[in-house]
Amino acid sequence: MTKSNAQLINEFIHYISVVEQKSENTVTSYYYNLASFFQWNSEQGNQSFLHFETVSLNAYLAQHYEQGISVNTLRHWLVTLRRFFQFLLLKGYISKDPTLRMALPKAIKPKMLYLTEEQMQLLLAQPDLSKGKGLRDRAMLELIYSSGLRISELLNLTFNQIDKENRALRVKGKGAKTRIVPMSESAFAYLNDYLTLYRHQQQVASEYVFANAQGNPMTRMNFWQRIRAYAQKCFTFDLSGFGPHSLRHTFATHLLNHGADIRSVQTLLGHSSLQATQVYTHVAQEQIKQLHSNFSRQKLPNLSQLKQKKKG
Repeated sequence: MTKSNAQLINEFIHYISVVEQKSENTVTSYYYNLASFFQWNSEQGNQSFLHFETVSLNAYLAQHYEQGISVNTLRHWLVTLRRFFQFLLLKGYISKDPTLRMALPKAIKPKMLYLTEEQMQLLLAQPDLSKGKGLRDRAMLELIYSSGLRISELLNLTFNQIDKENRALRVKGKGAKTRIVPMSESAFAYLNDYLTLYRHQQQVASEYVFANAQGNPMTRMNFWQRIRAYAQKCFTFDLSGFGPHSLRHTFATHLLNHGADIRSVQTLLGHSSLQATQVYTHVAQEQIKQLHSNFSRQKLPNLSQLKQKKKG
């Protein structure tokens, strides 16, 4: 019996989730990418995935490129399609992989936007502390800024990861690696306020610190929509480069600006290689260059004029 396209997608999602044990974010991303592909294919006549040719896949990507979809998004879609058709080949559903000769478009690195220390303080001050959700948002912002957490690490933080005695967090990062990161006095204080005045009053049975009404972690989209709304209230500059990692970039850049060595920053960020951390040294160096440039453009007073003023 030939399986339908929907059955093939469901089997693939089950495989990467249960057998390969991919992260929830990866599984969700693959699912939505394939759902988009499924919808497009249905509109084109509902061709069986078992009989797809390279030319059809190129048409799918080309059509969306003409509609303004970014190169990075198309690249991600093609990565998903590759994994999907490799799975079909592995299971013996197809005899050749139509994505085999399809080249990945070169990724365009987005501009890394980070905040100055003054801008970060302004953003921290935006949540309304008279409201429970405002307390929660302030605690989350403080934790990211003081500990350099990834968004996923923050949202999946559980109570047993908090070490109040040592004012630290035991963070579960990529590859199931655990690292210990400190909390600032400010982050620790706002976390305690949130837990005492809001979280423990909710009567939500959940291990997650930042749980929603159902006891599940707050969604990434919900968190980022709230933070972006705060940024739009207090900043007038272009926020197109302001993304989920901007606060983490800000944390690392400020550490380096205050003299932290790159190895320490690597440990705090949970990077497996130093290369991933070195991008922040470039950011810090650019700041120094800009300061030097601004200073060199200033017109310095003549030395003789200074002597005359001193005598006067």
